[in-house]
Amino acid sequence: MSCRAKGWRKAQRKPVLNRSLWEELEALVAGRDITWERVRGRNGDPLNEEVDRLANEAARSARFS
Repeated sequence: MSCRAKGWRKAQRKPVLNRSLWEELEALVAGRDITWERVRGRNGDPLNEEVDRLANEAARSARFS
């Protein structure tokens, strides 16, 4: 069951963090067949490491612009 179906609450019945971002993501993927897969961070997965590098680079750029 999704957090949306549970009134945007987590399993512990606390509100989800960044609800507005989740709602935006949900709108972007509406009508698409997407499978989400959790990948643990810092486990050596090459694609996860690349995403982490890109995210950190973008964060540094945003801070200094």
